[in-house]
Amino acid sequence: MCTGLTTLKFPESLTSINGFAFSDCTGLTTVYLPMSLESIDDYAFTDCTNLNTVYCHAPTPPTLGTSVFNKSTSNKLYVIQRSVAAYVASDWNKYFYKILEME
Repeated sequence: MCTGLTTLKFPESLTSINGFAFSDCTGLTTVYLPMSLESIDDYAFTDCTNLNTVYCHAPTPPTLGTSVFNKSTSNKLYVIQRSVAAYVASDWNKYFYKILEME
């Protein structure tokens, strides 16, 4: 259980996030994903009902397992400028209402 966790920032060396790793973290609101990230496994952030903003620094959209962000309120994904089109054309688009360029 991740009681009290509101913001999650991963180390730059991280390449994958295991399935169910942060599921049910209802207090989680913001996640920062590193440039090195290549994949997120099934249900990693499922039922994170207050998660509303994700920053992904990976230039290529990491592969997503099943229902990675299922039942979250994630509506904003921020990515690096040159990657916006790639994220819009990927599976990430089904989880986020807005895919925006990081400032």
